[in-house]
Amino acid sequence: MSTVEEHREEIKGAIINGSFDDDLLDKWINMAIRKMSSLVLLPVLERTGQVNTVVGSPFIDVPEDFGHNLFFASSPGGPITVLSSIAAMLEEFPLFSVDNEVGTIEFCCLSGRKVAIHPVPAVITATTLFYHTWPAVLEYNESVDQYISQEDDQEDIIHNFVLWRANKQIEDGIEGGNQFYTKFYKAEFEKAVDDFKVSIKQGQSRPVPDRRRQGI
Repeated sequence: MSTVEEHREEIKGAIINGSFDDDLLDKWINMAIRKMSSLVLLPVLERTGQVNTVVGSPFIDVPEDFGHNLFFASSPGGPITVLSSIAAMLEEFPLFSVDNEVGTIEFCCLSGRKVAIHPVPAVITATTLFYHTWPAVLEYNESVDQYISQEDDQEDIIHNFVLWRANKQIEDGIEGGNQFYTKFYKAEFEKAVDDFKVSIKQGQSRPVPDRRRQGI
């Protein structure tokens, strides 16, 4: 088991010409985990939630633990095509939310903390959403292992992110500095993310989709 504290102490040994409070380093470690989960979709953070439609409304609420990446949806009528944005919905259906078509849900998209649907069911309908939640904020004595596996070596992502932040704070205070360590650890962080994405292509998790429409 590797705790936040253990990662923090290891990171401290790599910080040159500066020191930081434990609370700040712990905060950056949590920020690194959240950043990692936004760049690479981790299976451990996949969730399923059921919400009900509202008669006459083209919007439904997302579950409380919804974080990001609505990647699948279904209703009793069958699978629902997930569009990438409200703009894509309006491109498909220019009168969306103005003249609500009544019927079985065929399309949906995320819109803030709501899910837009089209058409709108005539009766209250249970809709199942598949999405990713955000990682919990970890205390100093809690394990990071739930988000890290040795095989994928996400440690490099977390450590390089924190070292990037730490060195930026140090070097921002040096007049005329060239930000050497800031640039170095930023590049190492980005390389670690790219390496992680390559390592999971065999199906451990899905990289963030970059498509206008996700046909379900």
